[in-house]
Amino acid sequence: MPYPESTRDISENQNPVFKHSANFKKMDKNYTVIKCSSLQEVNDETVKVHFPAIVLLVFEMVLGAIGNCIAAYIYHYKFEVSSTQIFIVALSMYDFLASTICIPMEIVLLHRLYTFEYDTTCRLIRSFVALTIISSALIVIIISIDRYILICRPLNQKISIKNSKRIIAVLASLSFLFCIPVSFVYRKHYREVKQCGRIGTVCSLSEKSIFPLIYYTTVLVFCALSFIILMVIYLLIGIRIWKIYRAKQLKNAICNSVANENSVKSIEDTRWPSLKHLTSVKLFTSGTSGMRIRKHSMHPFRTTLLLFVLTLIWTMSYVPHFIGTFRRMFTKNFNDSTTHKQQLTYHLLTYSYYIICAANPYIYGLFCQHFRSELMFILRKMFVCCKK
Repeated sequence: MPYPESTRDISENQNPVFKHSANFKKMDKNYTVIKCSSLQEVNDETVKVHFPAIVLLVFEMVLGAIGNCIAAYIYHYKFEVSSTQIFIVALSMYDFLASTICIPMEIVLLHRLYTFEYDTTCRLIRSFVALTIISSALIVIIISIDRYILICRPLNQKISIKNSKRIIAVLASLSFLFCIPVSFVYRKHYREVKQCGRIGTVCSLSEKSIFPLIYYTTVLVFCALSFIILMVIYLLIGIRIWKIYRAKQLKNAICNSVANENSVKSIEDTRWPSLKHLTSVKLFTSGTSGMRIRKHSMHPFRTTLLLFVLTLIWTMSYVPHFIGTFRRMFTKNFNDSTTHKQQLTYHLLTYSYYIICAANPYIYGLFCQHFRSELMFILRKMFVCCKK
């Protein structure tokens, strides 16, 4: 009786040979599937380890979405139109996009650290994140230049409203060009999954290419130079403000020594009208409804302090990102050689730039009294509507 095809066929003077039938191959395939079915389990386990990062992202997403929406509304409708006002509204809108689109995409990537299968989607996600972050960075730089012209060169031609809008359009185009290399920095990679081999897939930095190192080194140099330039600009602005403050103190001292209180007030109104104008509150009447819309002017010195603090925090928020990124690039085979906790630390560091996206509106509220008053007015109005 001949042996079945799935068993071994031993002839005389021959070594035993195994001939696998289709049934045996099917069994072997099923066995492999059973053995490697832990892919989703490994992914779920990794998600649990990254739960702190997910909670942080959700917290930043909620704060950033609500705060930037309110900030854009208040600065657009409650402040006089100026170059600074336009730049702040644009910055709030980019931060709003980062909070409502980029952070949710980051959360999706954290949920698929072993099961992300779409290379094109990976590149598009990372490119869009770079687009919003680079746009915000360029606007922060142009804001400092605008403050320098306003404070240190008051007699020179200022950035007009029309030019401000053109600058935002140009910066958006530059951001699009700068984010193109990101599509070559990130791609889909295969990951080791226990005893199953490299069957997991993740969206991460290219590990076998020198291009990520070149790209991030260039970005780091650009950020370092930008930080130096920004600090020099705000130092010059600070010196100018100090000189104005000293001159005002000297003027008040002279006025107090030669005139009474009424004459001092008269001199204030005639010789220093610009300061009163810059801090005034103007009322405009709508032609259709006759409603009085209150609009604030921006105090030049307080606004400069606000934007300096915003710039400083923005710059420092990138330091952890670069630390995590360069540490990852200098770690050989990072995805497979590091533990889940080390990968969690890496993600927490690289998500640091989302902090400033969520914190910007609350910095406005902390340093701008007009912003706080308008915010309280909106909250009271909402409370009354909800109560009804």
